[in-house]
Amino acid sequence: MGLVYADATLCAPGGRCRKVRAAVDTGADRTVVHPRVAQGLSRARRETVYVGGRHRFRATVSTAILGLPRCTQHQLDMWISPPPQPDADVLLGHDYLQLASVVVDPARGTVRCRRRVR
Repeated sequence: MGLVYADATLCAPGGRCRKVRAAVDTGADRTVVHPRVAQGLSRARRETVYVGGRHRFRATVSTAILGLPRCTQHQLDMWISPPPQPDADVLLGHDYLQLASVVVDPARGTVRCRRRVR
């Protein structure tokens, strides 16, 4: 089946936006944005420690606004790190998928939102 990809918009709080290619990962806890995309979007960053299972590492976190076409936009904390998919700017994790009520159909390769913006 493979990953499902979607076009998305990533915006800094206050206005500056850019179009990004997003890989949808229903198993990822967090949304991850590539450092080259994160530059210039938000200066407000903080260091945090992630602990999950036997894994523990430091990460830089930044707040931004993320949206898929015809979906509501949501502000959330995103981890700044290269996503595991080299052809994606952003990895959409469970945090965003729940906020935006995203439904993923891997068999068809589609992404849609339950709550749509008109």
